[in-house]
Amino acid sequence: MAMSAKQYVPLSEDELATMRAAAREHKIGAGLFFRALAMHAYTTLTPDELKKVVDAEREASKQRLSDGAREARSHRWTDKKDDDDG
Repeated sequence: MAMSAKQYVPLSEDELATMRAAAREHKIGAGLFFRALAMHAYTTLTPDELKKVVDAEREASKQRLSDGAREARSHRWTDKKDDDDG
């Protein structure tokens, strides 16, 4: 089976470093390590467990986006105030 399809996964720098270190411990490349974990989880979790994990990630993603938007807004207002002080 050819492995030509790719899927990119957003991770924090710390998450990526942790996963790469774990891959090195198992003497395998990070991509194959991620694949092994993903396929194992997908084939061993029950539908209810999978739904719970997916729902939790969906909520965490929404929170990260909200946090990022709040931070961007605070920078925008700070920058605007500094411009007005001129």
